Amino acid sequence: MTLKPSVRAVFTWANGRFSAHWPGLFAIALLAQTVPVIRMVLEHGNRKAFHPWVGVGIAGLEELMLLLCTAAMVLLVTEADPVRASDALRAAFRDAPRLVVVRIVAALAQWGPAIALGVLLGGTRSVLTFVVSLVMVPWAFVCRLAFAGAVVERTGPLVALRHAFRRAGYAGLGIVCAFAFLIALIEQSPPPIWLWIANQIFPPELVTFRTPFPPGTLPAGTFPAGMSPFSIPVPGRFGSGIPWGAYPVIRIVMIPIFAYVATLFAGAALDFADADPNAERTPAKRRTIPAPGV
Repeated sequence: MTLKPSVRAVFTWANGRFSAHWPGLFAIALLAQTVPVIRMVLEHGNRKAFHPWVGVGIAGLEELMLLLCTAAMVLLVTEADPVRASDALRAAFRDAPRLVVVRIVAALAQWGPAIALGVLLGGTRSVLTFVVSLVMVPWAFVCRLAFAGAVVERTGPLVALRHAFRRAGYAGLGIVCAFAFLIALIEQSPPPIWLWIANQIFPPELVTFRTPFPPGTLPAGTFPAGMSPFSIPVPGRFGSGIPWGAYPVIRIVMIPIFAYVATLFAGAALDFADADPNAERTPAKRRTIPAPGV
């Protein structure tokens, strides 16, 4: 009987592979950060430093480097040892045309329903909007699983999506939600924490503005420093007082999270494929996700 995917097995595998390949993962993830970091340095905190079309080109290059480096990290941790980061990068860049198409199709499958539902709801903030947002988390996980599966199995976009949704259906909603919300928590929690820390070090500046009410119409009182009703925080470029130079540092600090999430998706792709009763088996395939208790 084929076992269903195991959250514990995937995390155990990912922890081991992350530790074994940490130098290579760091190098690849650092390469992925070069384009956004160089852009921040050249902009020097000015969003209008480049022509809009130049900005579009840089954003496209950033996305391309991100998806190729993500694919390289997936290959690095799933290929049979020994494998070097340079070999994984070379393989990812060699498959760039296929991977770009897979990423575009997966992104359309991921964001298309979300945008359609957003238009349908009309931007209303309600319980329904919150429920839809929760539903989109496992949906996004399956779409990203399709990309990881396409990298591991060398499949095209439609085949990868079909495999991902079939395997998710076989695994069950509970397992898919467990994977989706755990990985989302790992991926989405650190950035707000680092931004909160940076905001404590670089608080927003306070500016004074004139009240529209005549003098004496508001009750008099003493307010703590920075708490006057006539002073408001002025957000900086990124919605706070954080200087632009702190953001390249935050991106570098986030490299372990980026690499670990890629490793988790690689493990999930392997485990969902191993649990697929319809998957084709070949003698050369190496089972890399151990069954629980084995």
